[in-house]
Amino acid sequence: MSKNTKRILCLIFAVAMIASLMAGCGGGNSATPSASSTGSDKDAAATPEKEAEKDGDTAVTNLPREETLYVAGYLATQATNYNPTSGTSLWPVADTAQSTELIYESLFMYNQVTSELEPLLGSEYTWVDDLTLEVKLNPDAKWNDGEAVTAEDVAYTYELAQLMSVSWSSIWSYCESIEAKDDSTVVFKMKADNPNALLVERSLAVCSAQAHLGSQV
Repeated sequence: MSKNTKRILCLIFAVAMIASLMAGCGGGNSATPSASSTGSDKDAAATPEKEAEKDGDTAVTNLPREETLYVAGYLATQATNYNPTSGTSLWPVADTAQSTELIYESLFMYNQVTSELEPLLGSEYTWVDDLTLEVKLNPDAKWNDGEAVTAEDVAYTYELAQLMSVSWSSIWSYCESIEAKDDSTVVFKMKADNPNALLVERSLAVCSAQAHLGSQV
C-alpha cells in the first residue's frame, strides 16, 4: 500500500471519529434537562411543604404574647396526677413548684417587688385581735366550672394539710383552727402558746382547692 493511500485512510478514519464524537455530544445535550429546569421542578414539588412550614412559623409568632405564657421545666418521669396536694404530683403542679400558681389560684399573691400580699381569690384580710385573722373572699371569684369560691373551699384546703404532708402543713403548728365563719369569711385562730403571725399571713398565698370535688374522692 502506497504512502498516499495510507494518509488518505488515516484522514478518513480521523474524520469519522470526530463525527461520531460530535453526534454523541449532541445527543447528550438533548436528553439531559438543564440545571435551571431541574431546580425549578424541585422547588415546585417542595412548595406545599414549605408553605406549611411557613404557615406554622407564622402561627407561632402571631400568638398573643400578652396573654400566652410558655413555661419549661425538667420532668424526670411521667406525672401521675396534677393535684398539688397529692404526694405523687410532679412538675409543674407539685406543691413546691414555682409554677403551681400559674395553674391554681390563692387567696393572695405575694409581690416580690413590694413584699406585699395582693388580692386574688381573697379581697382583704384583717387582724381582729392578736390571735385571730379574718379573710374576706372576692365575691367575683369562681372556679373553672363556674362554681363560686367559698370559705368552705378555703378551710378545706388547710384541713388537707392535717391529713397529708404538704408545703403548708406547718401552719397547724401555730393554728388551733381554720374555719368558715360564713360563705365569704375565713377565720384563722392561732394558738395562744405558740403563735406565728408571719407564717399565717404567708400561708394566704397557698393555692386553694374545691371542697365539693375533694369530698368525692
